[in-house]
Amino acid sequence: MKSFNLFSFVKYINEGMVTLRKKLFYWVSALIIISACVFLVFDTKSPTPLTDKEAVNLSFKLSQSLSNLQSGGDYKEGEYQSFIYENNTYRYLSSSIDSEKEWIQYLSQSMTKEAALRVFQEQNLILQNGKLAQIEADGGSLLEWEKSKAYLINQSGSTIVYKLLVPVGETGETETFQVTFIKENQKVWRITELPTSVN
Repeated sequence: MKSFNLFSFVKYINEGMVTLRKKLFYWVSALIIISACVFLVFDTKSPTPLTDKEAVNLSFKLSQSLSNLQSGGDYKEGEYQSFIYENNTYRYLSSSIDSEKEWIQYLSQSMTKEAALRVFQEQNLILQNGKLAQIEADGGSLLEWEKSKAYLINQSGSTIVYKLLVPVGETGETETFQVTFIKENQKVWRITELPTSVN
């Protein structure tokens, strides 16, 4: 009968614990990696592909925003004011868009910030008494962007180019525009420049 060796027994236990810790470490590491991969795949904040319908909706939103900006914005009761400057009648923009920051921020809901800044710089706006103002004029368009038909032209990385056929009121005619979209900050789709007529 073999005698009990306490030293060998303790050594055996220690070796077993070391092996167990290694296995646990590998398993935990594997679980962390798998969890990270699952999060990246199913993260609801991950950008989604741009659909034809979304391209039309975003283009329509841009047209609405531009129309609102050109008419001075959404005025509160008693807020509308006009004045004469260099023989032209000007009006102050509504309080929600009467600064450069607010104007660009508003348009950035449908365009990239860089594109919104370029559009802002192309406007005939003046700064009067600390507020933006524009020449008093009424504008309008017969283009019905919400009824557009979208055709994908090109896709490269996070940039997509669409051709949109936009109905012109009740004339039965359409105008064709090219619209470029980009996934801004890898989160949301935005238009990179004003739609270009390709008629």
